[in-house]
Amino acid sequence: MNHLALEEKMLSEPQVECPVTNYFGPNLYIRETFLPKNTYVLGHSHKAETMNILLKGKMAVLVDDEVKLIEGPFTFMSEAGRKLAYILEDCIFQNVYSTDETDLEKLEDMFIEKSKVWIEQSDMKKIINKLCKEEI
Repeated sequence: MNHLALEEKMLSEPQVECPVTNYFGPNLYIRETFLPKNTYVLGHSHKAETMNILLKGKMAVLVDDEVKLIEGPFTFMSEAGRKLAYILEDCIFQNVYSTDETDLEKLEDMFIEKSKVWIEQSDMKKIINKLCKEEI
């Protein structure tokens, strides 16, 4: 199954809340995400290599058709592209970027590519939310 078909199937299922915290420093942006145990995570496609830190927890990550088990604390570089993981223990995961930009929309445009499936799903949610607000 390709990433888009997998993503479409995953987006059709109930979604799990994965809170994000953003940190900024001189020439530094850190995007931190809490990933709850027993969830599957399919990330957006990163445009370039990315520094990552698994602060705590354990996950199984699919890399080049091979499953790798990683456990925090663990710091590593990942290649450009998408990653699929199964979260074995609650995780705190960080992506680290070198930039002075602080606008979250611009940061997403700079570092990740969202798939057509994700964009269509997000647009549909926005339309539904707008219609529900108008009904009230």
